[in-house]
Amino acid sequence: ASGASVTCTDFCPWDSSIVSVIGDGLLRFLRIQDGATKPLTFSFKREVQQYSCHAWLPDERLIVAAESGELLLFEGFEFRGTLNFLQNQQQQQQQQSQINPQHQHQQPQSMPADLLDEEVEPISVHSLVVYNKGFVCGCSQNTVQVFESSDDPHEYYRHTKTFVVDGNKSRVTSLALSPGEDNLACSLANNQVYVLGLSNTDILKAEEMSFELLTTSVHGPFSADATAGPGGAQVLGG
Repeated sequence: ASGASVTCTDFCPWDSSIVSVIGDGLLRFLRIQDGATKPLTFSFKREVQQYSCHAWLPDERLIVAAESGELLLFEGFEFRGTLNFLQNQQQQQQQQSQINPQHQHQQPQSMPADLLDEEVEPISVHSLVVYNKGFVCGCSQNTVQVFESSDDPHEYYRHTKTFVVDGNKSRVTSLALSPGEDNLACSLANNQVYVLGLSNTDILKAEEMSFELLTTSVHGPFSADATAGPGGAQVLGG
């Protein structure tokens, strides 16, 4: 992929001589040895797409996210399959309709076309973070998706939870988990930073949990006109 832009690169945690490189139509594993870099050969054939981020998992696994919303799982640098939370969401909606048949009659016939388009818009993945039960995806449409390790021998991870960060549609550009895994922070493309407290709470049973602004709402990127606070920190008015 000569000339392809690189979006993310990282050293393998269990083999420091191997580096993963992803980007625009680019997905490679490289070995650094004797001052030279050589690509690792692995069997993987997919349509060319934009890979946005990746994260190393336990048991020599790697999850690679594409902006199409597709999640690619590798184990020992071998491709194992895809995880697609969009399919899981559709299944959940179908199950909900079966449980509550009245939902089938709640589809307005006069709904504007632009709203219909928003409902079927694919959710792209822009950030990943690993936690003790699986991993979390920061996505477009201000959503955070949670995957948990599965006991089913036919699947590795299962989509278990969807969080909506705030009421304005914006992609989640970055995720960070505190060392004790008691707080999940995320930044959005609209320049806001939110935090979700997880202390003494199961992340998978969080229907009443919500993200809170980490600081006073920021309405735009930092600028040279921002007031300098103690220690050189920039302060913006709410």
